[in-house]
Amino acid sequence: RSSRTRRWPLAELVFFVSGVPVAKGRARIVRPKERGAKAHAFTPAKTEAWEARVRFVAMLEARRRGWVANVEPCEVEITLSGLSVRSDIDNAAKAILDALNGVAWDDDRRVWSLLVRRDELLAIGGRPSGPGARVVVRREPSTVGA
Repeated sequence: RSSRTRRWPLAELVFFVSGVPVAKGRARIVRPKERGAKAHAFTPAKTEAWEARVRFVAMLEARRRGWVANVEPCEVEITLSGLSVRSDIDNAAKAILDALNGVAWDDDRRVWSLLVRRDELLAIGGRPSGPGARVVVRREPSTVGA
């Protein structure tokens, strides 16, 4: 849905995460050398660090605004600045959506609309902000603080 065809007003959670955005890395599988031991998968450290940064900034803003994770549908806008040209924009969005689980919503399946864009000159408050991600989450205002 476009913003012009919404049926209800929305509450917003808006924040900026500074630093070079990181696309979600593929899980790595480690096979142990011992015979019979099970292999296990792990997320690359760079991805985990970026997700932790996003989660931390989102939690601070959510607390400040009284935003409580819930099960209502949300729409999300993500603007990325400084993302490597070799990185896929959808994987960068996935890292941010995963980081917001338990903060903006209970699970990222609540996202019903997603807009992701690159903007190398992302400006916050009229000034260039440097590399980072601007995230806007919108939902029905009746669910804020519920």
